[in-house]
Formats: sequence, structure tokens, C-alpha cells
Amino acid sequence: MYEVDWDKFAEEYMPIELRQEFNVAFVQMLLSPLYNMSLRFARLREQIDYELSLGPSVWQLEKVANDRFDPDQRRIYIEQVQPVEPPYSHDQADERVLHLPFYLRSDEYYDQQPDYVVRSTEPLSHVAVDELSALLTRYELPTVIHKIDLS
Repeated sequence: MYEVDWDKFAEEYMPIELRQEFNVAFVQMLLSPLYNMSLRFARLREQIDYELSLGPSVWQLEKVANDRFDPDQRRIYIEQVQPVEPPYSHDQADERVLHLPFYLRSDEYYDQQPDYVVRSTEPLSHVAVDELSALLTRYELPTVIHKIDLS
């Protein structure tokens, strides 16, 4: 992206006979809103580029959590959780289904198991935990469930 030197811009586009200190300062004052707007635009562009560089992978989620809550020591990390397999009511090698007389847990129990656990050695307040959860929810895939463990 290009960058404009607004002080030089004010002086270069004035006629030579009007390039006096007062006139240059006056034109620079008139251009100051454009200068401020270009700075805000550059900061917004950097922020959007940073957000677009992130994705739902674990190391990027760790990066965004540490950038936001612990930029110096980076003590927030993510551990993958082994999925809980439902108990089978039949032998997997055999295609026959065994009808068991007891009730197995519903699918909802297995759907609520977290895919990863976020751990932090730094104590976080309840507000920071809620912010961290919202931040992770923003970048993770819709089908992924996370759990925050601060112990």
C-alpha cells in the first residue's frame, strides 16, 4: 500500500509564489483531517489483515488468545481431547447388532464432549474467561466445542 507524506504534499502542490511559511502551514492545517483519516485507515487495514491471517487451527487459536490476554509470557495453551467413543452394543467385527436390555447414553452426551481444552497458568477473571470464550468462538469452526480450564 502506498504512503503519502502530507507535509510534502501540501508544499509541492502549491504555486511557487505562494510557498510562504504561513501559507504552507495553513494548507497543512487544511489537510490534517485527511492525514488523520489515512492513519486510521492504515491501522484498520493492519487489524483486518491480522484477523484474516488467523484460522481455526489450534496453533492460530493459541496465538490469538496469547496475543490478547498474555502477550509477554504466552502462558495460554490448548490441548487436544481424545474423543469418547460410545459403548457398542455389538461386536464391530461382526455385523450383527446385539439387543441389550439396558439404556445407553444418548447421542447428546457425546455431542457435548469438548474437542479441545484451553489451559492457562495465569489466573484470569470471569470477564476475561468470557472474553476468551467469545474470542475462540469467533475463530473456531462452528462444530467445534471448547472448554476453558484454569486449574
